Amino acid sequence: MLTGNNTGVKTAVLDAEGGFVRDCHVDEIGTILVSGPSITPGYTDESKNNALFVVDQAGTKWINTGDLARQDADGFFWLTGRSKELIIRGGHNIDPKTIEEALAEHPAVNLAAAVGRPDPDVGEVPVAYVDLKSEATPAELIEWCRERIGERAAVPKAIIVLDGLPITGVGKIHKPTLNLMEVKHTVVQELAAINDFLSETRVEAVADPKLGNIAYIQTKCADGVEPGAADREIRNRLDRFSFQYQLEIQTSLESAS
Repeated sequence: MLTGNNTGVKTAVLDAEGGFVRDCHVDEIGTILVSGPSITPGYTDESKNNALFVVDQAGTKWINTGDLARQDADGFFWLTGRSKELIIRGGHNIDPKTIEEALAEHPAVNLAAAVGRPDPDVGEVPVAYVDLKSEATPAELIEWCRERIGERAAVPKAIIVLDGLPITGVGKIHKPTLNLMEVKHTVVQELAAINDFLSETRVEAVADPKLGNIAYIQTKCADGVEPGAADREIRNRLDRFSFQYQLEIQTSLESAS
C-alpha cells in the first residue's frame, strides 16, 4: 500500500501499446504512473528509456512503473500486480488476479491462471486455465466467477480444464506458455472457419524476443483452390488480430517438421 496525498503518483488506463487512455476511477485497477523530482535522473533519459514514458491528456509526461494498483476514496494506493500480465479488453484493464482469486475459492479448483485470448474487436478477452482436484464443469466455474467478480468485463469468456498447469522451476505458473496456447487456439479456430480453402494445416506459436508471440503457419490448399486465394482468405482472418504471424502455403506438408 502507498500512502495518500501522492501528487506525483496516479493510476491510469493504458492501451495495448502503453499509450494513455484516461485516468482511473476510484477503486479501478490501473497502471501506476509517477512523475516529479523524486524520479531518479537515469530514468529521465528518453534516449534510453523512451518506452517508459506516458503522456496524459494534459501533456504531462509520466513514467510507467509496470505495477498495477487501485486508488481508494481516501487517496491510498493498493498494489495488485504487474501490468505485463494485464488483460486489456477494449477500455477495461483487467487484473488477472481478480479472476484467479475468485476461482481459488471454488472447492474443486487446485490451481487457476487467467490470461488474455486474442480478440479482433476488443484486443483481448479474459479466459482462465484451471487444474481441478475434484469434478467441476467450465460452465459451473464461469457462473461461480460471475457471482463473485464485480466487473462484468472481467468474467472469463471461457475456462479450460488441464491436467496440470505449466509450472516454472520455482513453482510459479508459467503464463507465457498459456499465452502461446491462446495464440495457437485463435489461429486454429480462425482457419477452421475457412476450411474449404485448406486441406492440411500446421500451427506453432512461439515467443520471439523482438516480435512477441508469433504464429508460424504451414498450410496446403484444398483441391482446386489457388494459393493466392487461400493466402487472401487467411490474411483476411488473421490481420484482425494484434499478434504477428508467418504464413507458408505449400504443395505438401509431408516434409514439414
